[in-house]
Parts: sequence; structure tokens; C-alpha cells
Amino acid sequence: MVCPVLERASQQKIDAPTEYPYEPLYRPWSWVLSTFGNFFIFAAIVLVGYALYRRRRRKSSKNGPEPSVSFRRVDQGKKREGRDDVLVLGAETSFGRHLVKRLLADGGYNVHCLHSYIPYQEDRLRDVCSYIQADICCYDDMLLCTREVKAVFHAGNLAPRDSFGKRVDFLHHNVKGTENVVCVCRENGVKRLVYTSSAAVVVGKDWSRRNADETAPYPKSHGNVYRASLASAEQVVLDANGKDGLSTCAMRLAPVIWSENDPLIESLLTQSMLVVDGSAHSVTAVTPEAAARAHVIADKKLQSGSDSVVGGKAYNLGDNARTSYRDLVGTLSSDDKTIWSQPPPTEISKSVMTVLAYVNYYGYKLTGTLVHNVTVSPLMMDIHTTELSFSSTRAKQDLGWEEKTEWQTAVAGLVQAHKAGREGKKEQ
Repeated sequence: MVCPVLERASQQKIDAPTEYPYEPLYRPWSWVLSTFGNFFIFAAIVLVGYALYRRRRRKSSKNGPEPSVSFRRVDQGKKREGRDDVLVLGAETSFGRHLVKRLLADGGYNVHCLHSYIPYQEDRLRDVCSYIQADICCYDDMLLCTREVKAVFHAGNLAPRDSFGKRVDFLHHNVKGTENVVCVCRENGVKRLVYTSSAAVVVGKDWSRRNADETAPYPKSHGNVYRASLASAEQVVLDANGKDGLSTCAMRLAPVIWSENDPLIESLLTQSMLVVDGSAHSVTAVTPEAAARAHVIADKKLQSGSDSVVGGKAYNLGDNARTSYRDLVGTLSSDDKTIWSQPPPTEISKSVMTVLAYVNYYGYKLTGTLVHNVTVSPLMMDIHTTELSFSSTRAKQDLGWEEKTEWQTAVAGLVQAHKAGREGKKEQ
């Protein structure tokens, strides 16, 4: 039996092809190229799948993340009679540790430290009464922690270095956690609550603040979720003043804190910075020791009750000076080194810097890996491009507090401490 197709082709006198039309694809070099092409396609599929997997793993539920730690307490020192028991939230953060040291130095407190973990024995401060591991978002744990406590210092917010976290993490931890703190304080009869906020809570999207004081209103829209969460939490604390015998106030730290653990300072100490070309704005800074002293003064003022001069008020804590951002980052101490002992910063246009910030941010959200360091983010871009100077006149009038540290002196101390720490690690 003859194939109908071949029979029809023979009748139409169609010449058979002399060369197979796809023969070039089977030449050796074509096979190599196609193999590499398939490899890259396969690698792209794997990377996309891995990114989606990481995103799914980090995705929080609608009600916020579940508490990541369980309650644990380690009693270390004995309580002393005649002293108020105070609880410090976020005691192992950069500022929280300075606050604990200041409370211990004051001598009028039995200090209890709460954080998401309990530090190792060698890292604990000797005179602390107890170390507590708990999540401020867990109401039952906070209810247990605040029993027989006279005052709470809340410095346990998520920090700017966590700007790559999910939006729900900031809102849940900073706002929901603060609501829990206020509720348990009222239920357990805590008398005083001092909240650590940021002066930048009054900075809105595309806003600049020059020598702004505490009368500046909250913006309708904040530039980032960190500031929005702190503003909401601060309002919760201030609105609770006078309810159920609770006296509250908020201490707003300056945008730049002279601490090695501050993201901006850490980057200046360890590597050359990327700065926006032509930026000429200023920022306000504060030392953590001076800010901790202001917290203790505010607590003593609150002891007279919710009608005290500080009850229900917020206070900016800064040096009352407009430090030029370009001078801070790029002042040369020698021909080729800045005052931070690093090479001069690389100047990049604002548009390019913005693209890098968002690529770094969304790249981390997809893959969990930073394209650049943590300072290149939409949040830190505000420090690069926004006037952030604030007045601390109210703190001077009501608290008798004033920051007098020159920024050059603060930088010199940080550089010296960083070098000493680095040499100590080498010896170990």
C-alpha cells in the first residue's frame, strides 16, 4: 500500500529536499550555545522560585506575626528597699543599654531589663535586678512583667536598621506592642511611662523640618512606615496620660545618635559612604548618654502625677545646632581621609541614588539579600536629602536639660572607641 501523501507528491512532481532545513541546529557550536541558553533559563526559573519561596516564608499573617519568644526570667541581683522597681523595654538595644546604665548610676531604682533575648552572663550588668525575655506584642507576658513595677521606660521599638522588614512588622510591633504596654500599665497600676520616640515623627512625605519644635503637627502622610508607626505609638502613650493614675510623656531622640550602633554612624566608621551630590541640608544629633539623662529627669518630674509639667507632653532631644550633613560625612582630617578615618564619600546624583535605594530595598524583599549595605534604603535616603533639624528649647525649659557636645568631639570619641574595639578583637 502506497502512502497517499507520497503518491500525491509524486503526481505533482515535487522534488525532494536536498538538505534537511534544521540541519544547522545540530552542528557542534549550535549545540553548545543551546545548552548554555537552556542553563540560563533554568537558573532564572530557580532564582525566581527561590525568591517567591523566601517571600512566602517571611509573609506575615493579617493579624501580625506570632510572638517569636516565650517568657523567661533570670533574677540576678537583690532588690534594695526604698527604691522604685522600673522596667526597661528594649534594654539590649543601642540606646536601651545606655538608659539602663544611667538608671543604675542614679541609684534610686531597682532596674529590670526586658528584651527579645537574655544576654550572656559576661554581657550582663552587675547591678541589674533581673533580665526578662518576652515579646511586648504578647499581652499575657507583659501583664506578668509589669507587676509591682512603678515605672516603665519603653525603648523597645523596631529601629531604622530594620527598615527592610515588612510593613506589618513595624505597625504590629511598634503600635500594637505599645498599646499592650499602655493597657498592662493601667491594669497593674503602674504610675509612670516614659516613651522613647523620634523627632522625625513630624516629618511628612517630601517634607523638610528646620529647627522644628514640639508644636509642629503630625503630617497627614509620613514619608515611611517607621515614622508613621512611631507617631501612632506616641499618640497612644500621650493620650493615656491621667488615665487610671498613669502619667506619661514622650522623649523624641534626634535623627542622628552618636552611637557606634546607629546605622549611619556604623557605616561612616566601617566604609566610605554614598552621598547625594549637592546636598547642603542639616541634621540634629544627640549623644545617647545625654538622652538617657533626659529620660531619668522626665521620670522624676512625673512622680508628682499626671498634672506635672511634663505629663502628656513630648520633648525633642538634640544639640540645638544645625550640623551640616556634608561636613558631618565628608570633612577631611588629612589629604585623603575624612574625620572618620575613611576615604571621602562618593557623590551620586539624587535620581541614581534613589534607584539604588529602591533596588536594594526590593531586592532584599524578594531574595533576603542586600545588594548594597543597609544605609542605601528609602528610609535612609531621607537623611541624605531632607532637612532634619529640631529645637530642644522645651526640654531646656521644663527639664533643665541641654546637650552641649560639639559634633567634632563626638566623632573623635566614636573613632577612638571603634579603633580600640577593633584592636581588642584582634588580640582575642
